[in-house]
Amino acid sequence: MSFIAVSFGYNQTKMFNINSQIAPLLDAMHTEAYKEMRAKLTEREGFFNKEIKAFEKDKAAFEKRLEKLE
Repeated sequence: MSFIAVSFGYNQTKMFNINSQIAPLLDAMHTEAYKEMRAKLTEREGFFNKEIKAFEKDKAAFEKRLEKLE
C-alpha cells in the first residue's frame, strides 16, 4: 500500500491511500479536508464568541464604575 500526506488549512495534514483511481482519491481529499477545516473554523468561532461575551461583560462593569465616578 502507498500513502500520501496532504497538508491543508492551518497545520492540518491527512493521510490517504493512493491505491485507487484518481477521481475517488481527489473526492476523498476534498471532502476530508473540507470537513477538517470546517471543524476547526467552528471551534475557533466558538472561542471568539466566548471572548466577545467576556469583553461585553467587562465593558458593562467598566461603564457602571464610570457612572459611579461621575
